[in-house]
Parts: sequence; structure tokens; C-alpha cells
Amino acid sequence: MARSKASPLPVLVGVFSVFGSLLIAAVVFMRLSFAPRELSYVGWFLTPLAVFLALAFDFYLQRKGRANPNFIIRPKYTSILSVLSYASLVLAGFHIWVVAEMLSAS
Repeated sequence: MARSKASPLPVLVGVFSVFGSLLIAAVVFMRLSFAPRELSYVGWFLTPLAVFLALAFDFYLQRKGRANPNFIIRPKYTSILSVLSYASLVLAGFHIWVVAEMLSAS
């Protein structure tokens, strides 16, 4: 009988959302002409929301899988997502700062 494993999908979603937000932050910070500062709204919602939803989804899938005795849990996935959630809060802080600057200037 084949053993089922924890899905790496939540980790991939978390990694790609943090990387995307970091890319948006770099583009906004360098004030490149092709990138409007309004991209920070996307970064503000993308990072914490996507990473925390991925962490919750990972918790759910691994807890659900424990009912199956042949399920292989991957606690490392949860640890990676926990670290990414802290990084997402730092990135969200930058995006909030940029959004606050835009709102105060108008």
C-alpha cells in the first residue's frame, strides 16, 4: 500500500508570495518608472494573507492526514511556513509604510 505524504503546495505558495512581495518591494524602493507605487497595495495584501492562509492550510492538511496511519507528516513544512510568516510581516511593514506615505502626500 502506498503511503501518502504531506503536500508541499502550501510551502510553494508561501515561498512564491514572499518572493513576489520582495520583488514588488525592491521595484517600489528603487522607484523604477514602469512600476507605480500602488503596487504596494498588492504587496500589502499578498504577503501576509497568502502566507498565513498557506500556513493554516498546511496545519489543516497535516492534522487531517494524521487520521490515516500510513500518512507521512512533514513538520519541516510547517517550520518553513512559520519562518516565512515572520518574514511576511516584515515585508508587510514596508508596504504599509509606502502606502502611508502615498496617503499622507495626497
